[in-house]
Amino acid sequence: MNAPRKISARYTIFGFTAALALLAQACNLTPPATPTAVIEAPPATSAPAPSMTGTATTAELPTPKPTSLPATTPPATQLAPTTTTPFPASSRSLGINLDAVRHASSQLLFVDLFKQSRPFAGSAEELADDQLPLACVDGRGWPRQIPCPAAPGKPATTYIAWNIGGYYPNGEYTLIFEGAGTIELSGTTGERIFTEAGRYSVSVNTDPGGAGIQGIMLRITASAPDDPIRDIHFVMPGYADVFESQPFYPPFVERLRIFGVLRFMNALRTNNSSVAEWAQRTPFDAAQQTWPTGLALEYIYLLANEVGADPWINIPERASDDYVRQLARMLAANLNPERKVYIEYANEVWNPGFSAAGYAAQQGQALWPEMNETAARQGYTVRRSLEIFEIFAAEFGGAERLVQLLPTHTARAEYTEGLLQALADPRVNPSGAAVDAITHSAYFGGRVIQEIVNENRINDIATEEILDRLQVEIETTLATFLSEQKAVADRYGLPVVGYEGGQSMNASKVKCAGMSSAACNELVLGNAAFIEKIRAANRHPRMKEIYLELYALWASGDRGVLAPYLYVYYPRTCCNWGALEYAGQPLADAPKYQALREASLAAETR
Repeated sequence: MNAPRKISARYTIFGFTAALALLAQACNLTPPATPTAVIEAPPATSAPAPSMTGTATTAELPTPKPTSLPATTPPATQLAPTTTTPFPASSRSLGINLDAVRHASSQLLFVDLFKQSRPFAGSAEELADDQLPLACVDGRGWPRQIPCPAAPGKPATTYIAWNIGGYYPNGEYTLIFEGAGTIELSGTTGERIFTEAGRYSVSVNTDPGGAGIQGIMLRITASAPDDPIRDIHFVMPGYADVFESQPFYPPFVERLRIFGVLRFMNALRTNNSSVAEWAQRTPFDAAQQTWPTGLALEYIYLLANEVGADPWINIPERASDDYVRQLARMLAANLNPERKVYIEYANEVWNPGFSAAGYAAQQGQALWPEMNETAARQGYTVRRSLEIFEIFAAEFGGAERLVQLLPTHTARAEYTEGLLQALADPRVNPSGAAVDAITHSAYFGGRVIQEIVNENRINDIATEEILDRLQVEIETTLATFLSEQKAVADRYGLPVVGYEGGQSMNASKVKCAGMSSAACNELVLGNAAFIEKIRAANRHPRMKEIYLELYALWASGDRGVLAPYLYVYYPRTCCNWGALEYAGQPLADAPKYQALREASLAAETR
């Protein structure tokens, strides 16, 4: 890894989770027909495939140690009270939200694209037609044998760079695998069959921006139970000799360096997470990093150290004290000591659309039966947050490197008031512990799309008018929300940071009067011309100026970091979240990223 570089002032924007539904759609795309191909043997001079980290189970998985950082855990100390002084101008920064690692994502995190392939197996509730049941795979996600007794006649199937417009590198990839059996490739690789373990050159030919899915299908059609196929890698051109020591795709990393904070909420699959114990996390040496349990936690510090940014961690709603302690210990031992850690309990605990809201209310009412649902949710958010902060402070030897956050709802200043009243309530916070800041989002555009539908303008509205309306919403509705939130935070002597923000023109969220959800979706999402106008607005040069106006509004209130949502996201029918649409997108075509870069440079000169 490169030596971590210091990045001073910056900020951030973005949020929500429409991407989960999109992934489900992508998983159910009709795969190409089964290919017939020439069977290939490994070249006589091919080198043996490098092994990974053995056969450690999830509970036994060792934590990799960057050589430039301490490998030992600092001694634990008791929680020290935190101060609540406002963030100085020098600490204002730009952050960014990272998306989940998915097989149908243009956010190319790894040079080994197999890490971003779809899992071979899934749970009964989420099983795609061509996925294996979990009984067919081992603790790292590799098929135990093919055919599998629990799924006779079914190969192990996965997809790589699926339905992302062909926006991934062309050229000679390196396929590496161990074990006895047969692997078949099809799609942009052509039809290839491999029957012996080894290392192979595989040509990939995509048509970026062209029609069709333009992905790669990999199938294991036979795998011996005593020596099953495993440790598959599909490495981009030029990285075959370094993909294990330098796992991250350089274009992904380089454009990430403008951000001072990396929020891992989506990357860790925080929303609706069932993870409670440390052994449930995704293994560092898992077959793929696309598991429902999110990115392996080791990649938090590896990526933050590589970029030179502070990680923002969302703790799963059900995470045990042991999970929190193990995570804190891992970060304390491995994160660059110059870096801080932003800590947030779950994500949008106020939002009934996510399971954390119901869980927190239930736990709160069990502790304080006299409270109503909202007060109980606020109370438990505060109580559990403080418990998490205390564990982190013990592992970090104090709270100096921690930014301890309480999450609230942008449009409801009264919710923030109740949250901070809970912080002052001795029933909830008997020790009088403090936090560092409140955090809310800074979105605009959702109301614009709803108003267009309400006015029956989806057929005749122009892209320029959509942009005009976005600008008005920032200057009126959003400005009012931010001012109200700042007034509450100021009364309690707390700074404000932004966990997400940016445009939120999500066409799947609108409601149509007198219509069912299905009929409304058909009217709005089925209107290709209207969807294209929304997409054109996101790509329009004026969007840069609108984003700069958003940041100017945010910074004018002496607020802390703002983390837009998302860094890279390939446009879908519902949404256009990404500052970049794909890794390596020309900057001239990325007005939102242009704005973030310009704002970052401006913050550097403050």
